[in-house]
Amino acid sequence: NLAAAIGTQGKKPHLLDLGLQFGDAAIVMGVEPEKTIYDLVVAPGELDFEKLAGYTTKHASGLDVLPAPLRPEDAELVTEAKLARLLEVARESYDVIVVDTSPFFHGPMLATLDRTDELLLLCGLDVPTLKNVRLSLQTLELLSFPPDRIKLVLNRANSKVGMKPKEVESALEREIGFEIPSDRIVPLAVNRGNPAVLAEPKAEFSKAVRAMAKDLVASQAVAKQKKKFMATLARA
Repeated sequence: NLAAAIGTQGKKPHLLDLGLQFGDAAIVMGVEPEKTIYDLVVAPGELDFEKLAGYTTKHASGLDVLPAPLRPEDAELVTEAKLARLLEVARESYDVIVVDTSPFFHGPMLATLDRTDELLLLCGLDVPTLKNVRLSLQTLELLSFPPDRIKLVLNRANSKVGMKPKEVESALEREIGFEIPSDRIVPLAVNRGNPAVLAEPKAEFSKAVRAMAKDLVASQAVAKQKKKFMATLARA
């Protein structure tokens, strides 16, 4: 949804599914890819934009998607070095790269962090998730990841589950950067294979995601005066 929202703002985004074992970006986008990141990294020859373009799947909205491998066992072939080269090529070809990760600090994830301008750390209103987010923040500190590049995204922020956003901020000792409301249009859109921000643009969820996309693009342009940047969406 974030990648699709960025695409509606005149930017050229690329969505990379780094959930290498069980990634579902292709399903959510409603595309049936002929090739995946696995096919790209095992293909012979030097990687350049033309080669990358041949392995991406184009969504009807114009968004380019590089899906996760179709089989979990293929994930191990997406090495840190190959992913680093992939990101270098993609950064020269797209305005924004949105990387959807799995909740693991493995080699490919670390290679992505080294090249990430904005890290969006998803959080929920439940104690187990808060514990995992806190551990993630501690790990990122050990990895010397710049704290000013981390933004907390509170998912289902309007859920009535006995915990308030201020309590989340207090527990994590960090301010929430963005709040995304719970909305029944999200599972409906997933099941239909069409991002909610495109299928239901007037929904509160869609408005919140578009606002987040606009803020990210604007802040990056002002802070670093870049035309291209990479946002990583991490799940704790």
